[in-house]
Amino acid sequence: MGWRYYCRLKDDSPISSGTPDKHVAFQVTTTDDIPANGGVIVFDQVNTNLGQGYNSTSGIFTIWRDGVYIFTWSMRSHPVTRKYTDTYLFVNGEAVGNLRDKSENLVTNSAMFHLKSRDQVYICSRYTTPYVGAMSQFSGWLQSPDFQMSYSNDCGVSFHGYAVSANDENVIRYQSKENPDERRSRLITTSNVTIVLMSNTVVNRGGTSEMQHVIDGENVTLSVIDGQCSDDVGVFLITVATADFGGSTFEIKNRKTHFHITSCTLTVFCTINGPAFNIWAAGRTLNTTVIFDDIITNNDVKINEAFGTVSLLQRGIYFLSWTVHAYNDSVILSSLAVDDVIIRNLTVTSPPDCHTVSTNVALLPVQEMTTIKIKILVGEIGKLGMYISGFLISSFET
Repeated sequence: MGWRYYCRLKDDSPISSGTPDKHVAFQVTTTDDIPANGGVIVFDQVNTNLGQGYNSTSGIFTIWRDGVYIFTWSMRSHPVTRKYTDTYLFVNGEAVGNLRDKSENLVTNSAMFHLKSRDQVYICSRYTTPYVGAMSQFSGWLQSPDFQMSYSNDCGVSFHGYAVSANDENVIRYQSKENPDERRSRLITTSNVTIVLMSNTVVNRGGTSEMQHVIDGENVTLSVIDGQCSDDVGVFLITVATADFGGSTFEIKNRKTHFHITSCTLTVFCTINGPAFNIWAAGRTLNTTVIFDDIITNNDVKINEAFGTVSLLQRGIYFLSWTVHAYNDSVILSSLAVDDVIIRNLTVTSPPDCHTVSTNVALLPVQEMTTIKIKILVGEIGKLGMYISGFLISSFET
């Protein structure tokens, strides 16, 4: 029996009736290398489990409230075996997303699906992935309960799919995962909302790509995918932006065409009208804390550029991310600190004459006036610097 058989196993434990409130969100991580061996990956540390949907024994997240869910998973190949990171997102025994990389760095992907009560979601590895490295994670949350579905539809840009082509201007066209007849190369908002774009781009060995998130014709964020020094390399890029008026356009552009089309994914959705931010930093530090250079988005958060801090003014569940660029035979160790306590690390290793990019994420409940910062503990950031972003998933006030 192959690995897909073991990935079809289900958790028959009774599902939770949920917490007394509406919040459904989880994040689980690895503190050390853990075995995978062609089966469901059971993460050894539960950081957040609001709604009690994640089973830490089986590794399976079970839906107990109907609605639209968003998932991210980040994997790092084992530094000794150097096997491919080859993992799949499964829903009810069927593979619906893939994450493949051999760069030894953390790589991330995302997905969005409408799910029903008792549906089950989990991460499974191929038999070619005997171990999953430290810093790996699996997270998800209820984005829109069914009774609030009209809000998601109103924004006009909710979409999840994979790349099928790039037109003459190198704008990538994506095919919807849930509706194969729907293909989009440009998303247009219909109201004033905050938009989140999550893209994963994979290039084969020897190829390179420069991926841009473009809003209203302006290049907002950029990621370089360099496959010159490794086999298949995946890079994850997140943009959080506020559309000031209906009719704003969002596109993903590829400045070079050497990418693996079917492995490139796009997840786009609207957030609630609440705190959100997106920052670019050139790599300058003050006592190891990254200093900000460009505020791309600031919606109801307090940003101190000189001291490199973001204060979250509203209690709730937040999704946070940071993307680091490393160059030419370097190692960079960065950390996400919440109220001066380090909660997540990201190590990026770049071989000689190479350009490496990696992203890490965190999902956590925070209290009012929580302060976050990024610290560089080892190494120096290159000329493309880093992106830091976050947004409120669900407020504790409502």
